[in-house]
Amino acid sequence: MRKRAPASDNRRERKNARHSERSRLHIGTERLWIFWVTIVVLLVSQIARLVGEDISPNENLIKNPDAFSLWSYLTLTILMLGFVILSFLHIREGRFKVMERLGIISVAISALLVTALSFNPRLAPNGDNAEYVISAKSLADHGSVKRLYVPDEPSNSLASLGLPLMLTPIYKIWGLDIIKMKVLIFILSLVAIPLLFLVFNSVVDTWLSLLLTLVGATSPYLISSSSAIMTEIPFWCFSLATLYVGIRYQQVQKFNVLLFLLLLVLCFFTYLTRPVGISILFALACLLLSHLPWNQGIRQVLKSLPGRKLLILFGFLLVGFFVVQWKQSQTGVSQTEILLSGSLVDRFFQNAFALSNVLPQMLVSSDTFLWFRNAPNVTLPPRSLFWMALLIVTLVGIGRGILKKQLIAWYIVFFTLLTLLASYTPQERVMVRYFSVILPFLIYYFVLGVSTILKPMLPQSPSAKKMGTGLISIILLGIVFVVNLSGNRHNMLVKSAVYNDYYDSFLRAAHWCGNNLDPDDYVMSVKPRIVYLYSGLKGVDLIGDRDVYSEEWAEAQLKEIRDRGITHIIVDVISKKTQETVFPLLQNHPEYFRRLDVPGLDDTCTVVEVLSSGD
Repeated sequence: MRKRAPASDNRRERKNARHSERSRLHIGTERLWIFWVTIVVLLVSQIARLVGEDISPNENLIKNPDAFSLWSYLTLTILMLGFVILSFLHIREGRFKVMERLGIISVAISALLVTALSFNPRLAPNGDNAEYVISAKSLADHGSVKRLYVPDEPSNSLASLGLPLMLTPIYKIWGLDIIKMKVLIFILSLVAIPLLFLVFNSVVDTWLSLLLTLVGATSPYLISSSSAIMTEIPFWCFSLATLYVGIRYQQVQKFNVLLFLLLLVLCFFTYLTRPVGISILFALACLLLSHLPWNQGIRQVLKSLPGRKLLILFGFLLVGFFVVQWKQSQTGVSQTEILLSGSLVDRFFQNAFALSNVLPQMLVSSDTFLWFRNAPNVTLPPRSLFWMALLIVTLVGIGRGILKKQLIAWYIVFFTLLTLLASYTPQERVMVRYFSVILPFLIYYFVLGVSTILKPMLPQSPSAKKMGTGLISIILLGIVFVVNLSGNRHNMLVKSAVYNDYYDSFLRAAHWCGNNLDPDDYVMSVKPRIVYLYSGLKGVDLIGDRDVYSEEWAEAQLKEIRDRGITHIIVDVISKKTQETVFPLLQNHPEYFRRLDVPGLDDTCTVVEVLSSGD
């Protein structure tokens, strides 16, 4: 019979074990605080640099320095606090309930504040947002999408219906209420934040998911779109919802009809918002294919749960896709016909070259965002080996995600391929717009790529390796986060460079034309869709991007004005092209034009009447 150990020995062993555990925790905590002192000093120094830098010497670009400076600095402080708390919880694996709540609250408050303070109530000076509002007006008034600003109002078969469908009820009830339309976009940007967390939480732990959500959701590119009547935020929100439901659809161990129907609706609406949304369907197909039991024969593959999910989903969605393409071809030209026209190879490489100039810089360059927002005296950072190295590291992370069977990795692959094949505008700013909606995922794969490369160099102990990868993640996310803060300070304090007196004058000229010209007058301007919204008058583009003034060009332009029946021209100073071409046209041929006396334009915009006789 075994002798029982004396109680004193048991107590001594438990005491020694507790002492050993406390010593181990003390050493771990000591190392942790050494790290934290370093990372906090680094980030606080960066914050001090950011709040002290001069964004723009032009005071006209500041929204309201007295009111917004204090709030912007407070928001930066809350953002910093949220990052610190979540980083601490990520390293300590969320052992403190109070800190846990503070972390979640800080993410919510940070995202709300930075988004709210960046809200701009005015219509952005580009034609695309006006196009979506015009499409909503057309749906409300005619039940179909037409180009209402063109004299014969042709059908717009290629219009993306997702955003106009959301704007139509607002237009139907309140008319051209830009604020309410922007509030809708703002709400969608907030809804996207918990969806982003849910998607991240499907691939990483809770605390890293919150950290990635904080860094991803405060991307200045997305924040700047949070009050723009454009498809970036609606597409981001619906694509996140589709990705999350797609992940659940693949994970459940039975065929769930509710998930299937929800996924069907979300896939279709994401596609309606932006055609590139079909990339989620291809990504989900690859994910389901990777789970098929290929070693059991084709019959078992088709009978398997992933096989049935794949066949049923694709059967419904592909039928819907072909119906949409057929309807488009009946009223004009389909998106598929546009995609297959021209040289796919040339278009792919032209777009790829433009993308490689901006994609890595979007992660860690504050100047790239300021250049994108037309900040004065800021240029796009030139291509370099450093940027190419960052791009390669991100590609390594995406490859690692594919090996780990992550839906978002496949989504990035097909999103990129379709964008490079389909875009007819191989310009860097266009690529930034397109890829801003997947930037949070690119941030994650940038971190994953670095961790994958450095992991073999870390100590082989599981705990040390886990601590090392955690610290690597925090440091990299901290670098991206500081870049985000710089861009968001610009969003909160500064209007876009084109939100200036010149644009205000242009809008006043459009209003004046609507109130004083005949309904049948035909107006030529640099932004005919915006002119139509504010005046109700049909219009045409003033100049082309490649126009260069010459006497031959002037004669051709005068002939086009006469042949089209243009009655008036709004001469702006927004566009440099206008100053280089239209100004000399008016000066050298005064017999064809008469300047109208429009009060309040202050020589920053001019309305001229076209004299048909040339007298």
